[in-house]
Amino acid sequence: MSSTGTPEVAITDGTIVPVKGANENGWNRLGGYTVMLQAAYDTGPIEAGDLFYYAHTEEESALEVGTKVRTGQQIGVVGDTGEGRE
Repeated sequence: MSSTGTPEVAITDGTIVPVKGANENGWNRLGGYTVMLQAAYDTGPIEAGDLFYYAHTEEESALEVGTKVRTGQQIGVVGDTGEGRE
């Protein structure tokens, strides 16, 4: 786990896609504010189409569904949202 306020970055190039079960703001009960990244291509153990789930972010993502991101680009900030167990 990372400390609250730590920037979250894209692990690979890809596209922001909807999180199943989340509302239009990326909110779901257990994960709080969430972001889903779909990998653009194969690299190392990552395969094109793999999904990466970023949960409990501090606030709603500024990135809209369909936004293309690059490896290392900030996509959120670590928070403590949602109702997951401590």
